[in-house]
Amino acid sequence: MIVSLLALGAVGCVGPAASGDGFERREGLFRVVLVPDTQCYALHYPEILQAQGDWIAASLGDLDVRAVAHLGDITEHNEAGQWEVARDALAPLFGRVPFALAPGNHDLGAGGSAADRSTMLGAFFPLDEMARAPGFVESYEGAPGNTAWLFSGERHEYVWIGVEFAPRDGVVRWVRDVLAAHPDRIGIVSTHAYLDAMGRRYDHTDESVQPFCPYEYGVSAADSNDGQELFEGAIAPSPNARLVFSGHVPNGFAYSADVNDAGATVHQVMADYQTGTVCPETGGDGEGFLLAVELEEDEAGASVTVRSYSPWLGEHHPEDRVSFRIEAL
Repeated sequence: MIVSLLALGAVGCVGPAASGDGFERREGLFRVVLVPDTQCYALHYPEILQAQGDWIAASLGDLDVRAVAHLGDITEHNEAGQWEVARDALAPLFGRVPFALAPGNHDLGAGGSAADRSTMLGAFFPLDEMARAPGFVESYEGAPGNTAWLFSGERHEYVWIGVEFAPRDGVVRWVRDVLAAHPDRIGIVSTHAYLDAMGRRYDHTDESVQPFCPYEYGVSAADSNDGQELFEGAIAPSPNARLVFSGHVPNGFAYSADVNDAGATVHQVMADYQTGTVCPETGGDGEGFLLAVELEEDEAGASVTVRSYSPWLGEHHPEDRVSFRIEAL
């Protein structure tokens, strides 16, 4: 089953949001937050990225946020000035909460070209600072671009893995091994390029056109995997893999549900708001929407609602929301 929802620009042009964000606060309801592509903010609008970081930091306690992930394209050009903007906005999260990074194609190579895997990520988001947070498990090759984390819900336990753009074969095996090492935990994977605008996994063997397929980039010329290969190599064989989040597709929001090899449903969500705007103040470079994922558990599993919210506008997206259930292990 595939359900696809395309993003529509939210209305209104305001500064950073004040209090009263419209989120329900009650016992037993907790959240995880995902930050889609921030490349345009790091390049042109640091105040929007700062508003996102400030809101997440304030929400750790206020909204009971138990894990955070960035979906990649943290910067536009993999340059120090843009990395400094991102670090300034997100450093208050270091050491406080599980924080899974998934470097995107613009975070790799000279000028963000993704011609190779060189990146300044580790210089500005060093693993030793990130790993001080509770729940850190391990990283692939000691770098912050592929990390695994544990956190607890009210009734169930989770393992979260952040995965690089066009993951290498060794990374795909590592993801599968981490999931296998925690069979009693619900598995969540966040990566950069996984679903396309129509909610289909990127598949370089598919004859249909899929703009921004990972195989279009130089870094993918040798050792790499697209969304379908990541699904087949790590998600489908893992009975506990239930959630996958990704970005990468400009002005996109999509959802799909598929079944893994164990017959369990895998829910997959893509969001990227870097160009989705009707606000002239941002010149077409996004309005600061991120994903606030609400989980309310019972013994049989968890009800999940994915909301798109902009701390910059103080608004929930009028269209981009999806709800589903995940089963307990």
